[in-house]
Amino acid sequence: MSNNLSKTRLKAAPILLLGMLLCAMPSYAQDDEGKLHELYDENSEAAMPILEEKIRSGTPAEKEEALWLFRDQKIINLIPSVIDAVGDPTSLPRHGDTGWGFVAHQAASGLGWLAQSLDGVSLKNRGRDKYSFHDDMYKGGQTLKNSGRLSEVKANWRKWWQNYRLKSNKANSADAKSRAAD
Repeated sequence: MSNNLSKTRLKAAPILLLGMLLCAMPSYAQDDEGKLHELYDENSEAAMPILEEKIRSGTPAEKEEALWLFRDQKIINLIPSVIDAVGDPTSLPRHGDTGWGFVAHQAASGLGWLAQSLDGVSLKNRGRDKYSFHDDMYKGGQTLKNSGRLSEVKANWRKWWQNYRLKSNKANSADAKSRAAD
């Protein structure tokens, strides 16, 4: 019986060793994840140009983190940069998902969440086909860029942002006039 136990331990040793090595290897997720969040928490105003730069030309992992931060913190000042990112076909790091995630998809999804919090219109009611890549599953960023789909969705978000700002400016102007009349 002790002989069988020894054989089992010997068979398990390489697997255990491999697991220990993988856990000890540095990775973005272990060492760098959250740095943009920390920077934003410390000084959100100083973080803005850094976040814009990471969205525009960071590594895939930096772009991903900046876009999550945009969505989680509802950073309205990043909307123009995120709209530009809707044209970015860069693949994002895989996290056990299907592997079709790309910058433009995450940017459009984040805009959908933020837009709904601003104007109350869900992505479904706004038009998934016009404002997201929900129905383009598994095609990938480069294929959608080549087909013109990234440009189409980006143009729709740009138009939404222009219209939203125009409505907001009119509402603010009307509020100011009513307060002045009081």
